Order: sequence, then structure tokens, then C-alpha cells
Amino acid sequence: MLKAQLSLARSRPRDAETLRGMMVDMEGDVDRMTRLIEQMLTLTAIDQEQLPSLTPLDLTPLLQRLIAQLEPIAAAKGVVLQSDLDPAGVLLVMGNRDQLHQLFTNLLDNAVKYTFSRGTVTLTAVQSSRWVQVSVADSGIGIAPEHLPHLSDRFYRTDSAR
Repeated sequence: MLKAQLSLARSRPRDAETLRGMMVDMEGDVDRMTRLIEQMLTLTAIDQEQLPSLTPLDLTPLLQRLIAQLEPIAAAKGVVLQSDLDPAGVLLVMGNRDQLHQLFTNLLDNAVKYTFSRGTVTLTAVQSSRWVQVSVADSGIGIAPEHLPHLSDRFYRTDSAR
């Protein structure tokens, strides 16, 4: 898509506003490609058992930012996105910030995507002395029981068309 957009931009003279819009589209494509490459590098590192370094981090601000980012998307679809996060609470874990961000983004994004209008997506988090349990629940279509054992399989899709 990026190459086609570049060719189109060069094919004939365009006004500045049109070119600016095309560059915004191209920037989005570059961002998507960057994320894909980063994900492929992560998979390669994991395959080679080069696990990322873990550091202590508070999940509360990370989860609050994700909720704030996804609320407009959920609202546009007619889905209520809610959480029970205590703004002053601390959810301390050992982890990799980028990978946890990606994990929770995927979970919340899928929950919103597969929840019908007037549905609800709820994020809850509980801290105990030894662990943090984060749950994402939704009133969406759910996952058929036969697919549940395969959810952690790399590249597994419940929709065979994908």
C-alpha cells in the first residue's frame, strides 16, 4: 500500500493539503510495518529463548492509559468500556512494559471488536501478596469450546477464513 501511495503522489501535481493527507496515510502504513517487524523480532527472540528483561512496574497507569485510548473506539461502536482500577492503587509486577502493553491492547481490542452495540467490556485487576490477576470480560459472542485449547498456539485463528 505504501508503494502505491508514493507512486500516486508522484504521478501528477497535487495541492499541499492533498499531499499532507497522503503523507498521514503513508505514516500510518510505516507505523503498521514497524509494529509487524517488532513483533517478528520478538517471536524470533522467544524462539531462540532470548527472553526480554523483566523489570518491576506498576500496571495501573499502563491499564488506565489503554482504557482511555480505547474508550472512544468502544463508544463509537456503542460499547461501554469500564474498569475497576483504583487510580491510587499500585499493581506491581515483574514484566516487560512493551510486551504487557501489547498483550492488554490485544485483549481489550478483541473484546471491543467482538462485542455488539450496547454491550459491555470490563477490565478488572486484583493484587494479592504474590500476583496480580487482570481479567477482561465482555458480553460479546464468546469463543467456541473447541477453540479454547488452541488460543495460545501461535497464529491460531478461530475464523478459518483468516
